[in-house]
Amino acid sequence: MAAPSKRSALASAPAPVALAVADLQVDAAIQPRATLTAHVINEYATLYREAADHEPLPPLDVFQVEGVYYLTDGFHRAAAAQQAQRETVLCRVYQGTRQDAIRQAALANLKRGLPYSEGDRGRVLERLLQDPEMGQHSDRQLAADLGLSHMTVYRARQRLAHIATLTQELEAQPTTAATPAAQRHEQLAAFLAVPVEQVALLAKHRAVESTEVVRDIARTMADRGQSAAAAKQQEARYLASRAERQAREDGQRPPRPRETAADRATRRADAERENRYYYLQHFLGMFAELTPSTPTAAEAAAGEEPYNPDYSPAELIEAAESYAGAKHYDWVPDDIVKALQQAYHVLDAFKAACVAQGWLVPF
Repeated sequence: MAAPSKRSALASAPAPVALAVADLQVDAAIQPRATLTAHVINEYATLYREAADHEPLPPLDVFQVEGVYYLTDGFHRAAAAQQAQRETVLCRVYQGTRQDAIRQAALANLKRGLPYSEGDRGRVLERLLQDPEMGQHSDRQLAADLGLSHMTVYRARQRLAHIATLTQELEAQPTTAATPAAQRHEQLAAFLAVPVEQVALLAKHRAVESTEVVRDIARTMADRGQSAAAAKQQEARYLASRAERQAREDGQRPPRPRETAADRATRRADAERENRYYYLQHFLGMFAELTPSTPTAAEAAAGEEPYNPDYSPAELIEAAESYAGAKHYDWVPDDIVKALQQAYHVLDAFKAACVAQGWLVPF
């Protein structure tokens, strides 16, 4: 008989046992939420105080890893039990690895309990993508589990890949500094091609951190489609601006080169190109959300399924017409037809531009 999988083993919940509240460990690497909700803790604490002879709330879930009880589900309840000064609380104790605990904590509140905030959901997504088991799931499968767009999952996967590559590049920068802090400053300065004095000044005020810089660059690359070089230049300009502002606040007056007419024209041209690029990305993104997609041969071999939008065009029109009627808005079908005609003209123009560039347009 085959051994049960980790998933099936975790699905069979053990019988609750009483554990000391003081023994429950809250680990930031396991906790999915950035913060807990105070009024929820207060409500739960009241229930714990008023229930002298029974447990008013469901048992907590903990993982025993090397003799330590790590909380994976019930962080609000644990905080409430501590606030109510309860000595023990009922818990379901699972056996497994630290990675099992991270996975269970991430999945705990997806279908029940207090909903995740947008930031918490993004944090859960990144943890699942880095999980050896869950990370193998397709973008669309994870999107369905988390209630997100498959493009959001795709960008998060890209962002993590960029973070890994950029971190290696940052750590490979040569340094001759004497102290670990100075070495980090020197490496970050070389990584961004900025003066090390700017990095040291911001670090002195705790206004720069290498890991956050890497995450910002990776986010720009994944969300905006920029190259690593362009994203690093953007971050370098931002860092230089902050360093100048900080220097002024410190009473210094660093010399600032005067912008020539040619520099100003170049800057404006770059900004215009960037604006047009984002406009095109937004335009294409709107159509991607409404258009069914067919997996490529490689995606199909990897288990990808065709993507179908949540609503058909007919359902969107019916819902819009119903909403307009309920709100007493003007609903003129001719305007919709004209807008669609304009969209088709724009798409035809894009197709012609692609063909002119020598791109293969298979439609």
